[in-house]
Amino acid sequence: MPKSSKFSRKTNNLIASLRGLPRDRSRAFWKDEKDLDSVMDRVIQKFHITEARPEEAILADWISIVGDRNASHSHPHRLDHGFRLYVLVSNPVIKQEMQFHKKMILDRLKRIPGCESIREIVFRAG
Repeated sequence: MPKSSKFSRKTNNLIASLRGLPRDRSRAFWKDEKDLDSVMDRVIQKFHITEARPEEAILADWISIVGDRNASHSHPHRLDHGFRLYVLVSNPVIKQEMQFHKKMILDRLKRIPGCESIREIVFRAG
């Protein structure tokens, strides 16, 4: 059936049967077309696309959070459920050093906007 028809499905099926055409048995229903701008606005709003993510802020400030030397041997991997940060480190020695400074790193992380809920840091050597 053409979408431009303004008849109901029941009426369209009646006309189709009179013309010897198959009935429309789909479970879908016709909706009015929406312009792309309004759809994109809803998507942006629903998924918070324009908001800065905490992971981006952590990555941008990583050197000031852990220091020059440790920053070159580590990087934040992911933020799990908004409160646990996984950090990948290059070797066990750096992991141990960062474990010693865990409280200081956590305090610096909490000062970053959007990162106040981080309560735990997990260091993984590899």
